[in-house]
Amino acid sequence: MQLKYQDGTIPQWNGNIVNQQWGAANNWANVFTYIIVTINSTVYYLPIDAGRAG
Repeated sequence: MQLKYQDGTIPQWNGNIVNQQWGAANNWANVFTYIIVTINSTVYYLPIDAGRAG
């Protein structure tokens, strides 16, 4: 599994995760893309896309 922050599809410079990639043997074939929403100081990670990387 690999997490993306500022090097993800929607760069986040504040430490929030934007992509989660997973696969086998360094082949990150699957990806979740998140949008981060803050409501009343609570941070929610909402998946906006799940699919194949690349």
